[in-house]
Amino acid sequence: MNKPFKVRRKGIPGVYVEWYEDKRRRSKYFSPKHREFVEPFMKIKLQALNPDCIERGRFIPDLYTDAVEEYIKARQVAGNKQASITDIRKTLKSFGEFSGIEATTQVTQGKVDDFILHRRGLTKGKKTPKTLSLNTLNKYIRNLGSWIRWAQNKRRRYLSPDIEVRQVRAPQKTIRTLSNDEICRLVKAARPLVWKLRILLMAGMNLRRGELEALSKAGWSPDRRTWAIVEPKTGKSENRPVPTALVPLIIKHLKKCNTDSVFSPWSRSAWEKIIAKAKLLDITPHDLRRSYATLQAEAGTPLHTVQRLMHHSKIETTMKSYVAAGDREAIEAVDKLKIDEWLSGSSL
Repeated sequence: MNKPFKVRRKGIPGVYVEWYEDKRRRSKYFSPKHREFVEPFMKIKLQALNPDCIERGRFIPDLYTDAVEEYIKARQVAGNKQASITDIRKTLKSFGEFSGIEATTQVTQGKVDDFILHRRGLTKGKKTPKTLSLNTLNKYIRNLGSWIRWAQNKRRRYLSPDIEVRQVRAPQKTIRTLSNDEICRLVKAARPLVWKLRILLMAGMNLRRGELEALSKAGWSPDRRTWAIVEPKTGKSENRPVPTALVPLIIKHLKKCNTDSVFSPWSRSAWEKIIAKAKLLDITPHDLRRSYATLQAEAGTPLHTVQRLMHHSKIETTMKSYVAAGDREAIEAVDKLKIDEWLSGSSL
């Protein structure tokens, strides 16, 4: 944004208003008795220099808080969930307070980098914040980067287009998945029938725990063999296919339900008893969803189909965080080496 600015020169009373126009620096002098005209002149000149930033007769907000509120309102109109809006507001408030920013013109690359270093606990001389995991830190960075790109849009130009935000590279997660035998042990250890059905639905329909708890009798379609699912992240509703083998168990369970809700709230203690009985102490409910993706890949399902079943926007997400089929394939490949022959020819 091209903004006029005040300049005071030594030995000269009054003030100069200067600006850049047609690649040349220009100025206008105001004597002390005309000081009251400085601010109106700067406002008029600001609008004249930035005609593309005028929207419906109102000039763009200069205050950082106004720009933040305008962005949050845009996110609400776009349909972001309240939890996401709260995270965005928390991130931008933290950035503004740490950097001491009052106007959008004060946002610089240096302040963005300092804020990220501060959240990582690497800033010297300032109070170190609570240590964040790299995934949580990257959520802060994504929120800040999203606002910066929105503010850099050519319809707004609140910020310099040179400012950028880079995420911190997180270490590769070890994907924990269950084999068919381990899922059998888990289902066998589950009591009563309702817990068996919970595990089978999560592993057989790649349900998140929140999606499982949100299942309703009204969403079940026995003719089409689908169940209406509301994704907790996006709030979108879709019909998820149900494995044929689970249909009799579902019908049997629904006959016992007196309300539209299919399952009661999740019990952590009950889950821990089941995994202890199955001797699978290091697994979480979400590992059943990961197992779904891995077992589909091992069964020969194309990866682009697995991506669609998992409802991931990028296939990299499916490969990086869910499919661990390569581990077992690597073991089979290693076993093809003729180690027995090597050992028979040695003195071991």
